[in-house]
Amino acid sequence: MASLTPFQLTLAIVILVVPVIPNLWAIWHIFRHNFATPAEKKGWLWLNIFLPIFGGIIYFLMGRRRTVDLACNTDTEESARQTDGANNGMETQDHAHKDGYSS
Repeated sequence: MASLTPFQLTLAIVILVVPVIPNLWAIWHIFRHNFATPAEKKGWLWLNIFLPIFGGIIYFLMGRRRTVDLACNTDTEESARQTDGANNGMETQDHAHKDGYSS
């Protein structure tokens, strides 16, 4: 077996790794976002698992636009709740007492 030059080795690594990047990004994006139905989310995930290179490209072109919202949007929602609580101080205290919590 002939040994590879450093250039050939680098080229081989690039040829093998670069096509996988869109697929890895697609899987990450699928897990981080919600879709209209859980079945749609599973479908995109299976597409990327069984058709790695083509699945990532297809998801990039079509699937990423089908997301509903970020799954980890809790930071934004929490800050909105805190802002509402600061603006409506008495209302927030009333809700706390109704829920059995005291401040």
